[in-house]
Amino acid sequence: QVYWKMFWRKKLYLLIPVLLSLIIAVFGVRYLTPIYESSTLVSVEEQNIFSQTMGRYITPVEDRQRTRDRQYRAMIETRLRSREFLEAVIMDLGLHKSYNIRREIENSKNNPSGLSVDERIIRRLVALLRDKIGVENTMPGFYTISAFDSDPGTAHVLASKVAEKYIDVTQQDKLQGLRQAGAFSDEQLAIYKEKLETSEKEL
Repeated sequence: QVYWKMFWRKKLYLLIPVLLSLIIAVFGVRYLTPIYESSTLVSVEEQNIFSQTMGRYITPVEDRQRTRDRQYRAMIETRLRSREFLEAVIMDLGLHKSYNIRREIENSKNNPSGLSVDERIIRRLVALLRDKIGVENTMPGFYTISAFDSDPGTAHVLASKVAEKYIDVTQQDKLQGLRQAGAFSDEQLAIYKEKLETSEKEL
């Protein structure tokens, strides 16, 4: 009985937070716009990002993987948020052709730099996409590329396209590196062959 009387005297201190929480929850469900997340898991080959000698300078050994994961994540995120990459995604999806975006930009009087409408559209879309993309390290060597939007379909399409474009760009970089390595080898082979022929003539 003593505890019950104490509880009854302090009932407002308990009921008010509960009622406030209930009101906030109801208001949030009814009026706040939900944000949907769609994600894609990609793997990263370490040798394609850092040279093999880089790992020698990361100590201690038990922290090496975590350090690398943070570095890889930062590099992936930097690439995904770069204007060049996002502009390619915009062009592939045709976002720059949106009538609503164009009309909004054309009606806006905020253009101190005197940029063209097309350039302002690209800049606006790039800024919007940067806020919709995230990268997380889920496990060693694997990274989750996520897209956020109020429409679940848009979030899914954006996440798929960003991941697809990232894989394409990574493969292109790898092929370019192989071509450069091959060209360098051919050049070195020609130099060695020329030196060998010169040595043979001198003999």
